[in-house]
Amino acid sequence: DLAGSECLEEPDCRLRLFVERDAQCLIRPAAFRRCVENLVSNALTYGQNATLFLTVENGKACIRIEDDGPGLPTEKLEEVFQPFYRMEGSRSRHRHGTGLGLAIARDIAQAHKGTIAVTSTAEEGTTFTLRSPLT
Repeated sequence: DLAGSECLEEPDCRLRLFVERDAQCLIRPAAFRRCVENLVSNALTYGQNATLFLTVENGKACIRIEDDGPGLPTEKLEEVFQPFYRMEGSRSRHRHGTGLGLAIARDIAQAHKGTIAVTSTAEEGTTFTLRSPLT
């Protein structure tokens, strides 16, 4: 049981998980897993660490993924969900990808009657919040 605001963390782990309480949603597991994996992969690509929080808010399960990366300019927050969009400078050989991960994540969330929102603060990091209706 993950409920109880536990933190699952290994000493060298870059990903932490905090769970407020269990939540049940009607999902297609493989697709939903890909959605969350895309968001986590993005967080770990642009930040050194990522933290996931699972909460329940207003009848929806909320998965919040926070990173400690450089952040996004406010005017780019919605653009990051466009297919093939890549931030300037992300074309280095150290940053793999085609710019499809966030577009796919948003499509999967919407197929589950959910949403993905993004907020960001320059030099502090970015937060993606995935919301999905409870069953």
